[in-house]
Amino acid sequence: MSTLTRLSVDARNLLSYRNGIGRTILETCHTAAQRDTKITLYWPQKPKIIPKEIHEAENRYWDKGGGINRVLWSGTSLPRSVNKTGPDIFWGPAHRVPIGLNRSIPCVVTIHDLVWAKHPQTMRRLGWLADRILAPHAMRRADVIVAVSKSTRDDILERYPQFTEKVHVIYPGVSVTTDIKTNKGGEYQRDGDYALFVGTIEPRKNLQSLLKAIAISRAAGHLAGRLLIAGGKGWRHAELGDLIDRYNLADCVQALGYVSDAELARLYKDARFLAMPSLYEGFGLPIIEAGSYGVPALTSNVSSMPEVAGKAGLLVDPHDPHDIARGWQRLWNDDALHAELSSHARENAARFSWSKTADEMLSLFQDVIDRHRQANSS
Repeated sequence: MSTLTRLSVDARNLLSYRNGIGRTILETCHTAAQRDTKITLYWPQKPKIIPKEIHEAENRYWDKGGGINRVLWSGTSLPRSVNKTGPDIFWGPAHRVPIGLNRSIPCVVTIHDLVWAKHPQTMRRLGWLADRILAPHAMRRADVIVAVSKSTRDDILERYPQFTEKVHVIYPGVSVTTDIKTNKGGEYQRDGDYALFVGTIEPRKNLQSLLKAIAISRAAGHLAGRLLIAGGKGWRHAELGDLIDRYNLADCVQALGYVSDAELARLYKDARFLAMPSLYEGFGLPIIEAGSYGVPALTSNVSSMPEVAGKAGLLVDPHDPHDIARGWQRLWNDDALHAELSSHARENAARFSWSKTADEMLSLFQDVIDRHRQANSS
């Protein structure tokens, strides 16, 4: 058995690391470094900050900002540098393995979703085209494909049944922030009078249907609280303000923009429920983040969301604003239902931990290395 001592990682997703992909990279690399593994991170450009979890890593930087430059980097400079280093294994943590990676180097790719195949209309054209070309290449080249949920695994195998033997499910974990911001002057920090949306503002998150559902509830006289939207600007984010105005919701819907980890923890803790009726999710990290604070979820009955929400979610049809409105009303007005879902939230979230994620990833890396070397020696 050969021991994992050198792990090379495509670090482009750490340039904006405050999301599930970034957290998966940080936790896996941090755990590997604690076990005397040398981590080499390859960055298309120098980050503004190096997260504390990867201070032990060796960092290699280029000056390749922008989407097209990063695609070119991943097919030229990145594979040349990795091939020269000759690590025990290469990890593409988000849908990419560099074209030109030496076949002698074992590699693993993590696939978070198949948005490009399932809901291409919700993506920017350049991102869709890149995923459509590069994700299938990565899955073909990888020795093992990691899917972040059973739903994502099923999506992969529906389209690529030839990968059946090399797809493994490893769930992300959940981070619980104990440094909760108090900020008593914050208007939004009043216990339980709001539902919370968390995520990048983009079409796939289905905010338009959520806002329409709130308008339906309000017209029927059922609205019992407000919606707070915590999330960075994504594709077509500018439409959010127009939608709030169109549905006359300015007095009960507030877009907070990006919030710090401490602010987000307080928002989760004091929310009545999480509102996440996405059209599609590969995993849906906010569901278990909210659950770790005992907060249930109003979420969709499609893709990974039922799998992740478990008994702590009320499921609705994301394509039907009236069904979302019914769910919205029930979670405000049915205290028994709310209490039942809340009672399962922490237990459900406890199924997922970053320690378990990292352990499973490192065990998988080791298995890939061993099988690769056995195959080459026979």
